[in-house]
Amino acid sequence: MVAVLTPGPLDISTLVRMRDRLVHRGPDGAGHWMERVGDGTVGLGHRRLSIIDLSNAATQPMLAADGRIAIVFNGEIFNYLELREELRAAGATFRTESDTEVLVQAYLVWGEDCLRRLNGQFAFVIWDGRRNEAFVARDRYGEKPLYYAAITGGGLAIGSEMKALFAHPGVAVELDRDRLNIFTGGRADYASADTLFRGVNQLEAAHAMVVSADGRIRRSWRYWLPDFGDVRPISPADAAAEFRERLTHGVRLRLRSDVQVGACLSGGLDSSSLVGLMAGQGVARKDQLLHTISARFGDDPTLSEGAHIDSVLRHCGATGLGIEPDPLRLMEESRALHWHQEIPFLSASAYLEWCVHRAARESGLTVMIDGQGADELLGGYQFYFGVKQIDWLNTGRWFELTKQTYLHRQHLVREARKYADVGRRFNVDAAGSILDMLKRGFIDKARMARGKPSRLEPQLERRVGTPDPAGGRFFRAYLADGMLHDMLPNQLVMSDRNAMAFGIEARFPFLDHELVDWCSHLPDEVLIRNGWQKWPLRQAMDGIIPRDVQWRGDKVGFAAPQDRWLRGALKDWAHELLFAGPIVEQATYDRGAIETAWQQHQAGADASWYLWRWISASEWLRLGRDGAWRDGLDNDNAPAGDPMQAACA
Repeated sequence: MVAVLTPGPLDISTLVRMRDRLVHRGPDGAGHWMERVGDGTVGLGHRRLSIIDLSNAATQPMLAADGRIAIVFNGEIFNYLELREELRAAGATFRTESDTEVLVQAYLVWGEDCLRRLNGQFAFVIWDGRRNEAFVARDRYGEKPLYYAAITGGGLAIGSEMKALFAHPGVAVELDRDRLNIFTGGRADYASADTLFRGVNQLEAAHAMVVSADGRIRRSWRYWLPDFGDVRPISPADAAAEFRERLTHGVRLRLRSDVQVGACLSGGLDSSSLVGLMAGQGVARKDQLLHTISARFGDDPTLSEGAHIDSVLRHCGATGLGIEPDPLRLMEESRALHWHQEIPFLSASAYLEWCVHRAARESGLTVMIDGQGADELLGGYQFYFGVKQIDWLNTGRWFELTKQTYLHRQHLVREARKYADVGRRFNVDAAGSILDMLKRGFIDKARMARGKPSRLEPQLERRVGTPDPAGGRFFRAYLADGMLHDMLPNQLVMSDRNAMAFGIEARFPFLDHELVDWCSHLPDEVLIRNGWQKWPLRQAMDGIIPRDVQWRGDKVGFAAPQDRWLRGALKDWAHELLFAGPIVEQATYDRGAIETAWQQHQAGADASWYLWRWISASEWLRLGRDGAWRDGLDNDNAPAGDPMQAACA
């Protein structure tokens, strides 16, 4: 979707060009609406991906009955059926079966307060002709993107992707090399309002704003924030039972669709749990087969998840399609991948997701259920256990530290025995050993006795929604930071772009806001129990997924064999990207350091994570050099290598 609010005239061809730069997000139809407001103009444009109410009556921009309210909306309101009944009781009438009309009526009845009632993933612009202002909002986690930029000469351009803004001649394309330096230093920060383009801002997750007819932002605010600092007692058994009930509800809501729904299945705990609930709990419609798409690496047994994927498929009776990402095709598609992402990314795993969604489109799927959010919500990343160890040390809980560390390590060691080169799969030593942690604790106490500062004091930037980490709350601070500012926002950017590049809507049941709000109060001893991270999810899945997946001790993530690719099929391609082109002009570019890392990697060490960020930054910079942000990859509306063209051919 796009919107333009300007104090002067607006050329309809500009609005249409902006809109159609997003044809991949909405291949099923297009519409636009314009209205003069005094000397100015308001314009809305929309590309449609038909999912709920496939009739023409549900097309956008959609107007209220009196014509004074107009909306463009990207995403879904999952509780639209329940809201529609509430609104009917309040006197609202409906002409369609769409969630878009429910959103319009929700605004008419409840105003800006409608946001707290929405269970969904959304970004929208509602033009209110009664007040001559636009109400603009984005969902709680940023599942759906929204960007805006000032127009030269006055006004504001708004769009689902930055490339749509650059189709307006009054929006400059200026790379922000300072922010790119942050990325090449190893930090991806895609949650903040700033972007890699100067003058282009992101409406942050859980934020709304009101914009005047001439494009001035009158006010903006955050409308939701979870409270990870408020811990509420609950027994482990009750926590697991309620978690299962709440997650099942979140899955059921996200299966509401008038088109085919599938699921991404990596073989890990999170995606397997969702597939298990869809298949085993009668959540999916009876007329709807359960289709899963998985990335596999048959020639790389260390990274392959094939055995776990097959175990889940057998247990759930699901239909599975396996695809094997091809590094040679990655070379061919890299420009298109980066053009759709609009950002460089830290690893080649983004390409796996790209391949999964391409296969989904080719299989006739339009909606995909995916497992993002579980690790942030439940403390699932390996390093979280090390964070919790520091809490136990700082609060003198020596027995708990010893017990949980011993059990945790036993789980990892048992899994490690299955792999010849386990270091490529996961870090057996991610958490400190019992002896090491006890030694650190005693040394730190001795330092403090001599009047020196503690070296175990949590070092974490305090940001909005992050509780004070002192006093044994380091783990909780990390949970909040990962959910609101770090890992989750970065993942959601990639997930949305990879899915929408192929006209696929990705949905994330772990991000049902009622589930998140409830989980934010769970005690640490429920989240980490008997050496297991994400204990409530594991226990809740008893009987729903195979035990070898439910209680697997390793944490692989969605990993690509980029270490091998950079020594093999991608070697020449990667070398050229690393040592030629606009990347060498970057202020932080250190040719000597990169050459050393390259040589070490070719000799067998794994420097792929360091190298990949420079490879990706190089590809991204070349798109800017070649004018792709302004003009598209080759032409205005059908970029060369457009994945929608390839998938639908």
